[in-house]
Amino acid sequence: SLTQDDSAMDDMSTGSASSSQGGTTEVNRAVPDAISSCKGASSMLDFTRQARKTSQEEEILLVDEVDVFFGSEFYGRTYDQVAQLRRPEIQKILKMIWRNYSNNCKRLRLSDIKATDMYKQLSNDFPELHFLIDNEITFMLDQVRKIDDTPYFLDEENGQIGYKVMDTISYDVTYGYLTAFAYLRESDEGRLKNDQEALDRALCMNISCGQFSYADIHPSRILGVSGTLEATGEYERKVLVKYGVEKFIFMPSVYGPTNLFFDKAGKGIFVEDGESNFFHRVCTEAMNVTKQNRAVLVFFRDDQSLLKFEKSTFYQQLLGRNKAKLSEAMAADEKDFVIKKAATAGQVTICTAIFGRGTDFFCKDSKVEESGGVHVIQTFLSVEESEEKQIMGRTARQG
Repeated sequence: SLTQDDSAMDDMSTGSASSSQGGTTEVNRAVPDAISSCKGASSMLDFTRQARKTSQEEEILLVDEVDVFFGSEFYGRTYDQVAQLRRPEIQKILKMIWRNYSNNCKRLRLSDIKATDMYKQLSNDFPELHFLIDNEITFMLDQVRKIDDTPYFLDEENGQIGYKVMDTISYDVTYGYLTAFAYLRESDEGRLKNDQEALDRALCMNISCGQFSYADIHPSRILGVSGTLEATGEYERKVLVKYGVEKFIFMPSVYGPTNLFFDKAGKGIFVEDGESNFFHRVCTEAMNVTKQNRAVLVFFRDDQSLLKFEKSTFYQQLLGRNKAKLSEAMAADEKDFVIKKAATAGQVTICTAIFGRGTDFFCKDSKVEESGGVHVIQTFLSVEESEEKQIMGRTARQG
């Protein structure tokens, strides 16, 4: 089975492997030789070569929102393909490494693993892959110490661990061996449903088979649209030109003039002294707007900022009003319900900045339209102008 890098934009059905566990150049170069020695591999390789020869179709790369091109999920990152090796010995090695770490024992080394019977059995069964096996075990030993570096979400009902991908939680993505150790942690805590089934699925060895960059696939054409092209900086323009994007066309909206209003020189910006005053200002602004039969969208920088506001006494002041939280951890149908309800009269919706891009809060409430439309509150300063424009654009949606 194939998996993808955690930095890639799309998800493969079997998950993904971190780019940090992609292996050395020498290991990657040796993979085809090791694979070709396996039964049935030669016909597979011949088929691949033939497919490359016969494929003459031109490729076109479509980019939705030009600033996404420069995001961490795309520019400068790679899409990694791995083969998953599943053996009882591999499960035992992963469990041994985790038990040693979780019990605060002396840090294990590769030589400690090589001295075990499970390693010897694995080496005997796959003598031609010993260098790959050693390479992956080295990554296991390194990544167990980094288990808290990447936050994950546990679906207790289905016994799955997922990660934040754009504005949702994907349970098809894995982060190298961090995910395997996360499953072992949850198993120790007794939070995994169908414990053994989940561990059988998660505890495997990911052998890197190659990688490529979306930004460097050399398509015949790169086409895209964006509402933030004018906010692109000089350096970003140079990068786009480097990759063959040389023509920039600005077109007026097909919907006509926008009703968007932002008083950036007056009451559009507030600076408060202290967190308490800050939360009070956000709540006061939201309450004043909802009294006018309008809807309010409040954007926070990240989950931590949103959670801090949600737990504040000021947020409780909105208790008697229609309010909702939009979170990446929510199921797709729950998010869809909150989004559809967000632009209705008297509704307050708090969410993170990720929903400021590509989420359409369409307003079909005539009361809201007649009273001034959806009101957007951004509770932080954007580093990039394009992010501010995207969040601002969640109001005055025209189509």
